[in-house]
Amino acid sequence: MADSVKMRNDPDFGDDPSLELTLASFFLFACLYGTQKNNAAWFRLQEAVTLGTMLGLGDPSSYTNLKQEEVERRLRTFWVLSVTERYSPFDVIGSPRGNTDMKS
Repeated sequence: MADSVKMRNDPDFGDDPSLELTLASFFLFACLYGTQKNNAAWFRLQEAVTLGTMLGLGDPSSYTNLKQEEVERRLRTFWVLSVTERYSPFDVIGSPRGNTDMKS
């Protein structure tokens, strides 16, 4: 987990998204969710989805000039992000489900 966090210390993090950064964010989400740190987990899941969107994982035209192995890696990542986001225990407005106490 420490190595994944180190990747985010660069002030330009996110400027040049990669599949590895996307998967590292997803890994952090899974670790944090497993330790019941729901707010931090939600943040990392959204980060992974955003990086995937920036990579064009949901855009079929972004796959045209890639080798078959890379296409498969990207599609697997797209599906794991899509399914996890859809069926995660977080609601559509972004706060963890069950956390309806909006403290200011």
